[in-house]
Amino acid sequence: MVDCFLNDVAGSCIQPHRRDEWFWKPEPSRQYSIRSAYDVLKGEKVEGDGVRVFEELWKIRITSKIAIFAWRLLKERLQTKSNLRRRQVEINDTLCPFCASSKENEAHLFFLCDQILPLWWESMSWVNSHGAFPQKPWQHFSQHAICLPN
Repeated sequence: MVDCFLNDVAGSCIQPHRRDEWFWKPEPSRQYSIRSAYDVLKGEKVEGDGVRVFEELWKIRITSKIAIFAWRLLKERLQTKSNLRRRQVEINDTLCPFCASSKENEAHLFFLCDQILPLWWESMSWVNSHGAFPQKPWQHFSQHAICLPN
């Protein structure tokens, strides 16, 4: 399946004025290694807040697929309209598909949209959690924001 996917991707031209290439930015050799990926995942911290959010994220007992998704969410690496536009992908409409009143980015799409907030409030009631709802994605993973019932 991976070979088929890579062949399909290789045959597509997203930006005709640029040559496509694969490389791993964290490594000077530009070659991916599991060690360098591990170093990136364990060593990252959210700029400016001083909280070791990523260390806490990897300690939570969840599947790696969910942890990686959460990591990408926190690092603003999801394919939101704002991120695609920042990478020079032509996007005509950058508004949120749910409310159409704000730009689609990670914080808005997952936590701030008026259409999404009721889902969060409902899920908090399922685990009998009460309190202020964090406004920034990384705050959902900080030690003080994670509230579980006794």
